[in-house]
Amino acid sequence: MNEKKLVQNFKSYINVPPVNNGDKNGAVPDVKPKLLNGEQVVGAAQSVVMLTPLSERDRGRFGSLFVTNYKLSFVPLESPYNDEYCQRNNLLGPYDVPLTAVGAIWLTDGGPVRRRKLMPFGDMPAKIKGIQIICKNMKVLTFSFANSAIGKGRQVAMALIHHSFPKRHDLLFAYEYRERYHPTLPSDLNMFQRPNDWKRELESQVQDSQYYSMLDSSRWLRYVANCIAFADDAARYLANNVTVVLQEGDGVDYCAVVSSLTQLLVDPHFRTISGFQSLIQKEWIALGHPFCDRFGLPRPGCTRDISAKENISMQRAPIFLLFLDCTWQLLNQFPSYFQFTETYLTTLWDCVHNHLFDTFLFNCPRDRELAISKDFVERPVWDWGEQFMDQDMALFYNPLYLGNKPSTSTPNQRLSTISIPSKPTSELPRLKPCTSIAGMELWSQCYERWLLPLDALHAGPVQYHVYNYSVLKDIQQLNEKLSSLSFINNRHSSNGDDGNEPSRVVVSRFHPFSLSRSEDVTRTLDLMQHTHRQLKNNKNTIGIFKPPKRFAIWFND
Repeated sequence: MNEKKLVQNFKSYINVPPVNNGDKNGAVPDVKPKLLNGEQVVGAAQSVVMLTPLSERDRGRFGSLFVTNYKLSFVPLESPYNDEYCQRNNLLGPYDVPLTAVGAIWLTDGGPVRRRKLMPFGDMPAKIKGIQIICKNMKVLTFSFANSAIGKGRQVAMALIHHSFPKRHDLLFAYEYRERYHPTLPSDLNMFQRPNDWKRELESQVQDSQYYSMLDSSRWLRYVANCIAFADDAARYLANNVTVVLQEGDGVDYCAVVSSLTQLLVDPHFRTISGFQSLIQKEWIALGHPFCDRFGLPRPGCTRDISAKENISMQRAPIFLLFLDCTWQLLNQFPSYFQFTETYLTTLWDCVHNHLFDTFLFNCPRDRELAISKDFVERPVWDWGEQFMDQDMALFYNPLYLGNKPSTSTPNQRLSTISIPSKPTSELPRLKPCTSIAGMELWSQCYERWLLPLDALHAGPVQYHVYNYSVLKDIQQLNEKLSSLSFINNRHSSNGDDGNEPSRVVVSRFHPFSLSRSEDVTRTLDLMQHTHRQLKNNKNTIGIFKPPKRFAIWFND
């Protein structure tokens, strides 16, 4: 080979390694790439500089550049320890790029600025000073051939443009790689290559596919998304000081859902536990949502007979439960903006059907007043201490809640302290939820907690909740000690227990609604069918409360 001799008076502005004093030509050590079985070098250039990305032109690494029938490989003369900015790979070195990952090749003047694209069937210049490789994973490699032998840059470019864009599929290196393959695939990985693979998939899916198919056919998540979308529209107009009027038939079903969700989006007070309970009392209890009719209960003062059963069944619809699901979706999207947790919502879901309490027992306030006049004892569900211990109620409070100081102001006080200009210059703050059905998720804790095989340890949001709650407790204790002078005086005599990591309490996915479980419980079709029947029943009832044509939102400036 005709190697280019270094001119003694030539001054290079690119970093060059020390010249070997024993070689008049300043030859560099011979380096070679690591080759796989069947891999061959088709082009090479020595004394190549790989320029450092986003750096000055004279910064780079000195080495040799190779093109094989599999990859572009740069082998540096010196490779400092841990100086590899890539994922470790057994088949590729830190400066290797498979040819199929090359997206475009650019000719440069030896630097990263001036360049023109090299086309597969275009003309190749006689002298190439440098090339830039744009990879399909957005990695950029720039090489300079200023110190390489004459013609070596052109040889590398020709080999690269030829092998990076093959004309036939059988020219890919996969056809040349003859290394014997020893499978280490997981035993449960289905490759779908044989008829038995598909049979096994169909057998494992009489249950999962049916489950989600029935969920989709119930259209439950579609109704949830629609309600949130209506509320988002209303909240957007309210945030711009536009009056919103909800109109719907009797005004006791969807108006209550949309109005409640809208207030959750625009008013942080209703995202606290006390505020949320007040919201339900206002929009659902005081304004007369017909809980008896919607939950299939007999009306006060009426006797249920055969003729009345049909009328009651026609009015059954889980409107309030739909609202709770919508609230959970908002909580799931904005986990630090609500004081309560999904455990609180699931508990409230259960209490709706616990008719020991009067909260969800009447159609209207008049029915409640008539019952009270006959010595009926009011027992609101909001008095949680009647049902739960302190440690159980602790699961109702979100440790990640940003506004962890409850508001002590009344709704009137809050409204009077908010200055709303007649012509707002900017939108007032509000939550902006995802309203697409694709953004809705299945409320697993509520709907799947009875499916024992799905109840796993170290899983679910509640595990994080319990741990975060213990961290919050430790932070509060440290704050109390920091505010005390005795803590400063006794810090040197401390035994060091204060710095211990909070203990990790292991809970299951659906805690505290978990059943007693054993680790060897297998999945049973009966449990899945139980949920299927529930979804089927929901489908039958949900179809009754489709949004009426008369339901609309009016926006008035």
